Amino acid sequence: MEEELDLNNFNENASLNEEEASTLAAELKSNHLKKDISKIDKYLIKKIIAGLSDNRGKLRRTFSETLGLIGEEALPFLSKVLLNSQSVTARRAAAKTLKLVGHPSALPDLLQALLNDKDPVVQGSSVAAMSVFGEEAIEHFIKVLENPTTTEMQCGLVSWGLAFIGAKGGGSP
Repeated sequence: MEEELDLNNFNENASLNEEEASTLAAELKSNHLKKDISKIDKYLIKKIIAGLSDNRGKLRRTFSETLGLIGEEALPFLSKVLLNSQSVTARRAAAKTLKLVGHPSALPDLLQALLNDKDPVVQGSSVAAMSVFGEEAIEHFIKVLENPTTTEMQCGLVSWGLAFIGAKGGGSP
């Protein structure tokens, strides 16, 4: 019987040791090359997400790409890491991975990270992730611009996000 994914029993601060992360990444990379995501059991989502705190960028990228292929099932776990992890590396990777998953239900959590995370890279990665949703992100960006406690940096990031959306739309009204 397949293990149920339970957000209540999920530890957003979990990490893998170096050997575990390397082994898991090699297995996932093998599955990527075969384009066969079905070989990744759902219970591995927690382990894959734990790999987002790894200091090795290539491994994190493998984990992110895999989660992007898994899609919506990974969203609640990625959001929990984005908003609650003590690891800035994991929070940064979670924002970037939410962009790969590409589901607009992540917008409120990305907005929360933009407004509340103290790390500028998490803020920037959140805006970049939000921007891929185009028009759906605009109302969230406007909330940032209207918020009296928004920093200049956050306004600048949002301005970049709006420009990206406009450029992506080809400048059409």
